[in-house]
Amino acid sequence: MIIIYTILIAHLCFFIITTCLSTDDFMLMTQSFNYTVLTVFFSLLQLITIYCKNDIKYIHEIIGNIENIYENDSDENIKKIKSNYLNFKRKIKLLIPLINIACGIFVLLIGPILNTSSDNQIYNESGVNFVLPVNIWYPFEVHEGINFFIGCIFEALLVIILLLFLQSIASLYVTATIYAALHLELLKYSIKTLEIRSLKLYSKLNGKVEEKLKSEHLYNNENFMNCMDYCLKINVKHHCDIIRLTKHINRWAKYPLPMTVGLSALMVALSGFLAISVSIFNFQLYNNIWTLSSDSLL
Repeated sequence: MIIIYTILIAHLCFFIITTCLSTDDFMLMTQSFNYTVLTVFFSLLQLITIYCKNDIKYIHEIIGNIENIYENDSDENIKKIKSNYLNFKRKIKLLIPLINIACGIFVLLIGPILNTSSDNQIYNESGVNFVLPVNIWYPFEVHEGINFFIGCIFEALLVIILLLFLQSIASLYVTATIYAALHLELLKYSIKTLEIRSLKLYSKLNGKVEEKLKSEHLYNNENFMNCMDYCLKINVKHHCDIIRLTKHINRWAKYPLPMTVGLSALMVALSGFLAISVSIFNFQLYNNIWTLSSDSLL
């Protein structure tokens, strides 16, 4: 890990120097800056994952421990509660990728749609720029031939990697929150049916339930009370596991989750802007703006 980050820091230094010294070549400067930002963001994503790895580990561990806590209970209502929540989880996990794809298509098409709806043009006469909405769209106009395809491939790879990363994060968050809600519902139901569960356990250990246990002498039977104590201990442990699971989810979702989503969105936005939305004329325009701003500051 130390060697990897040492190499990354060296690359960042090289590209920062390139960005600062290549003001006369706007294309080189912007792409160097883009690479620098992407490298920093990817490193931050890795650090965020390392930072919250304990929370992720405990979330999986707790879910695994409480998954079959009432597995031996033959109550159909418990099976129904589990089935409803798990079906909901499957629907959400199917919906998340569809939403991601729809958002990607929307972002890809919003520029051309807006441009084709405008009748304005951009004029550059006598050294004066009149920047108005464009009614045409030239993706990757700055590239030709193999450079065009290389740019498309790398932009697609970046988006795919980030979508997979976000899909994994979203799936984990959805799974953890749904399991927390599911087991809270199971806990509430098991407490309501505590007496029934205790009777079932008593009959399992002692054979047929005695008639007097169904009357007012129910809580005077020592064996039955031992069964009830055991069922209550299961509920208490279950409740403690739910609290631990909720705390790990909240700690993970407070800062790491929003930072992950925000960094991924910024990476796609920045690289997509430089790779797709910028034409030759726009590069010249931004270069002129950069030059004028630099001269005015100096």
